[in-house]
Amino acid sequence: MLFDEIKKIILQLNNSKRFYRINGENGTWIYDSHSHNIFRLDTELIEKGIINEDLNVFTNISLEAGLRFLSFCYAIKKAKKDYIAPLPPNEKCTVMINTSNRCNLNCSYCFRAKSDPAVNNADTIKKTLEFVIKKHRPEATQFIISYSMTSESSIDLPILKQVAEEYINFENYQFIESDIEDFCFMDFYKRLEKDLKPYHFGEFPREDKKEVIKYLNSLLGKRDLMDILNISESMFNERDKSEFLKRRVLGKWRIFRLNRWGLEILYDKYIHKRRVPFVAFGFMTNGTCSSQEYIDFIKACDVNPLWISIDGPKDVHNANRKYNTGNGSYDDVIKNVKIFRKNGIELIATAVVTANFPRPLEIINHLQELGFNQITLTPVRPGCECSFNEINVKELLLGYDEIYTALEKSALKHDFRLFYLLKQDMSMLAFYSFYQKTKMIQRCEFNNQIVVDSKGEIYPCVYFTDNKDFCYGNIYDGIDKNKIQHDIYINHREKCNECWARYLCGGTCLYASYKAKGNHLSIDPIECTIKKHMAERCMKLIVFLYEHNISLDEVL
Repeated sequence: MLFDEIKKIILQLNNSKRFYRINGENGTWIYDSHSHNIFRLDTELIEKGIINEDLNVFTNISLEAGLRFLSFCYAIKKAKKDYIAPLPPNEKCTVMINTSNRCNLNCSYCFRAKSDPAVNNADTIKKTLEFVIKKHRPEATQFIISYSMTSESSIDLPILKQVAEEYINFENYQFIESDIEDFCFMDFYKRLEKDLKPYHFGEFPREDKKEVIKYLNSLLGKRDLMDILNISESMFNERDKSEFLKRRVLGKWRIFRLNRWGLEILYDKYIHKRRVPFVAFGFMTNGTCSSQEYIDFIKACDVNPLWISIDGPKDVHNANRKYNTGNGSYDDVIKNVKIFRKNGIELIATAVVTANFPRPLEIINHLQELGFNQITLTPVRPGCECSFNEINVKELLLGYDEIYTALEKSALKHDFRLFYLLKQDMSMLAFYSFYQKTKMIQRCEFNNQIVVDSKGEIYPCVYFTDNKDFCYGNIYDGIDKNKIQHDIYINHREKCNECWARYLCGGTCLYASYKAKGNHLSIDPIECTIKKHMAERCMKLIVFLYEHNISLDEVL
């Protein structure tokens, strides 16, 4: 009976939809997409042809090899079903708001609508936030808002500053009467009088709940409140501590948030901690502007780290990232990188890799020399002059091979800086997916996020902005739910569902698929080639670490 089960598993091992075989230095390893795990098979088993379905040799292998194979068979049998854990309810709401299509650069691969002069205004953005928080996702606990997705944020600074002022109202940290229970009001009043009356924060209120609430709200904007109340860093949890430490430079809406938390900590017996939506504020930059006003705003919003675009060495960067005058922007970016760092702003470099320079390790080395300790590389999208095709993509794959070789060499020295450097990069996506035991069942947040353009129209992805076929509605009339396609998961994309690497990859970009094939649900063959190669190399990297007794925990 046991042998019959083993025979079934041996026959399965050539199933390329489920298994991927990795030849290591000390044997053969099998990645099983069902269990999302890697197992080692003894060289003896391979040499005797058991993987090639020569079932009779099983009775002639050594006891050690047999026991190891039985252990493998048990794990395979246990994971015989391709189980995908249902996605938990998404408590976060991701929103991208396009402030304009304005930019001082004219990058060769940019996807923005360069002919559209529309500029957003604070009123439209305010209505967008009202729609998102009050109508679209009122149950969300966190709203992640990104701005200037097809423009340079420093150009839109006046609009962004107006928007930031509105965040006080959208987070709604102001006190309301129900925040303080009636039965403890007098005790709270006496404690408040003892602590705060000596500091003359305006006229101290009389023993009236409405007046006390009004008084508390007048305290929320005071930058020195934490010092006056002797609230220390140790009283905050790790997530909130960074805001406390940066309170001298934070914007008013962040001070409101911090002071509310501080008052809740100090008067936890009296103040009811109600659910308040946490609203994040973020933007990127092409690095061409570093005015003091812009730097102060970055600090006030605590955009940390700040993502900055730089494509590598000077000639490589200037080939695509040019001003409207035709001049390259590299020198200005490098100058401003130094200014940002001098002002204590942490930076992440984000680079586009093109067919004109398909050598990602050289880009990484250059950016590392410039002092970046985190880097993300993105192969250019299809449809550009510098895009990859079936021929020149081979050079890119060889370029990525150099990265994985460098990772192996550094790991042997127990130097894991390159792993950290690339922890958010596509090249390490499969590595981290495997380590975290999380199956990638979708490519991105398509349909789980919304993108709002300067006219208030709503799209599922920033790349599809202005494509009316993907316009889901607007902030005034709402979203037409009949237009939303809910089943864009890996097991609904036919070619992906036949691939062993599907849970290490998540599929190809829907926009890239649309550009390459005219259908966003199809597969972009170039990105598929790149990501599958990355998955293969990540599995080989993991096996390399295992065979050299380097645990993934030690690396990460």
